[in-house]
Amino acid sequence: MSLQLLSEQLLLSCPSYAPAKSLPLYVPGEVSLQRIKFSSPVVLYASKNNPGAAAAAAMLVEGVDALSVTEVPPALGGVAATHFLLYLAHETYVGEAGDALAEELREARANHLPLVMLHENDMDNGGCEFARFFETTPQDLIAGGLYTALAFANYPGPFRPISIALTQKYIADGLAGMAQMRAVGRLKRQGSVIMRREKTNKKEDLSGV
Repeated sequence: MSLQLLSEQLLLSCPSYAPAKSLPLYVPGEVSLQRIKFSSPVVLYASKNNPGAAAAAAMLVEGVDALSVTEVPPALGGVAATHFLLYLAHETYVGEAGDALAEELREARANHLPLVMLHENDMDNGGCEFARFFETTPQDLIAGGLYTALAFANYPGPFRPISIALTQKYIADGLAGMAQMRAVGRLKRQGSVIMRREKTNKKEDLSGV
């Protein structure tokens, strides 16, 4: 995107493009133009204890049929959340809501609910440096490896569509990976059943002899 913006400014400075205010440039294959495929529907949980999470989730699911949002905690039932959206901004982990969010994260991690982290980089929209979270996040979550997973930067302006697309792609790739692991697990179980049957048949043959 940076190269695209530089190219646009360069071309707009040329006499041929002097009347234009902007140019519809794109890079073939750029991630924001790719059609991301989801192998199954995704429901993002946006906690009310996580300021800005609902707006961020709405941005991620806009125009994507396979994505939806719920504000109902997974423990309370309702629409079953498949992923936990953690929106990281200046107000994350602050006050009583922050304590409640931390408890929700502990429960989600204990139940192996996939986590999607989006780090706000728009300083006019509550953004902050990532280092802040090593001061505000409860130490047990940090020690438990919360931030070993990738947190996607949510950049403002023309970079926003790329931030969204990369996050969506991460979710879709995670679904594909889980589907592949389930398929491998099924094959292993089928192989174990076949081996047990073969062993049983051999025993029967020996008993017959």
